[in-house]
Amino acid sequence: VSASPAAAGAAAMGNRGSRPAADGQPPRAALPPPAFDVLGVLGAGAHGEVTKRRFRRTGELLAVKAVPYSLLRPERRARVQREAMLLESLVHEHVVRFRGVWLKPGALHGAIHGEVLIGMELCAGSLADLFEASPARAHALRLCVLEQCGAALVHCHGRGVMHRDLKMENVLFNATRGHTCEAAARFTFKLADFGVSRLLRREEADAHAGAVGGAPAGGG
Repeated sequence: VSASPAAAGAAAMGNRGSRPAADGQPPRAALPPPAFDVLGVLGAGAHGEVTKRRFRRTGELLAVKAVPYSLLRPERRARVQREAMLLESLVHEHVVRFRGVWLKPGALHGAIHGEVLIGMELCAGSLADLFEASPARAHALRLCVLEQCGAALVHCHGRGVMHRDLKMENVLFNATRGHTCEAAARFTFKLADFGVSRLLRREEADAHAGAVGGAPAGGG
């Protein structure tokens, strides 16, 4: 997630308490959430506000989306959970990293009436931001964006996940060094926002992986 609003994913949501985490990492699921310092608002959407937060124990910066769970219809709750589980399974350098999910109980009615806090890595911005700030630079990076996002899509489709919402706002970037693409020596691009993604059947996944990786499946 970046300084532009982007949806974040999460793991399964249930009253399981904290799950063990590697040293220096936020717990994967906690009730209540770990201690954060809220550093500012990054954006807001129809189903929640995205804030920049610091994990107090390690100082790690995260983008955290707070979703008012009680306001969601059952199908939207299912979508949030599905997005979470899918994103947790997609570990790739060009897919935005899932960092954790936490339940913040409501004051009167328990967790179901509270907030779901979805943690993601904090990125520098989106491709839309880059295009607005410097159209010429964004244009020069177009082949590198395609290369990196294509690699992410091959990874997703190979694991049976179709993104279904590709647009500049959902392609985030971080500053980096030593990239193989000279024009993108300062950027790593990442897919974000799996809110409308879906799992593919095995035959669909094979077809999409073939189409993105090269010739369409069944083609010559």
